[in-house]
Amino acid sequence: MDEIHPGVKTLDHTADVGFEVHGATLAELFHRSAMGMMALIRGADLGEAPDQVDAPDAEPRAPYATGEWRRIAVEAEDTAGLLVGWLRELLLLHEMRRFDYQGARFQTLDDNQLIARVGGGPDARPPVREIKGVTYHGLRVEPEDGGWRARVIFDV
Repeated sequence: MDEIHPGVKTLDHTADVGFEVHGATLAELFHRSAMGMMALIRGADLGEAPDQVDAPDAEPRAPYATGEWRRIAVEAEDTAGLLVGWLRELLLLHEMRRFDYQGARFQTLDDNQLIARVGGGPDARPPVREIKGVTYHGLRVEPEDGGWRARVIFDV
């Protein structure tokens, strides 16, 4: 397994791609999952992308390269479904608007609901692979050693 972003390691899978991700908090797990997905799409080099998220009550950091911010809201029956919904929304933004995720400010994040402002924008580099979807195959999201761990497989 190769590390493609801090706390994110690729998984060997027969026909698809995926990763395992660890985070000290649920917000960090969701952020790292999004960064991992972008690393799979763009290639492992994400440049200066931060490995952190803004606290819900913090002022957002300086705008990302393009200064774009988008709002995402997701509801699900459990944390695993919430992670899938989060990644699907970011993948849709990438496909429809060429919006590449770079960071987030989570306003709400619990087992069933997520509301966040995400920062990012277009990347001039061509993608190295197309991700068709986020699957439930082998999906795991669970607390581990005072933090969180997830496993996500993508359809390519």
